[in-house]
Amino acid sequence: RNKDLSFTPRNNQEGVFSRSTRSFITDEILEALRKADRKGRDVVVGLSNACCKWGCSKSEISSLC
Repeated sequence: RNKDLSFTPRNNQEGVFSRSTRSFITDEILEALRKADRKGRDVVVGLSNACCKWGCSKSEISSLC
């Protein structure tokens, strides 16, 4: 098998977002979604896409409610 060299192991912290960086990005995305004047479905889709890309904790998701 060919190994995918783009995979970064969890124990190697280089290239992996730190919690503070991820929180900053998530807060920015959540703030944009709060201000967006869109239908509910668009917000849900935007949030799920952001969480898939950057990762979200349950508390960060619940802050929208």
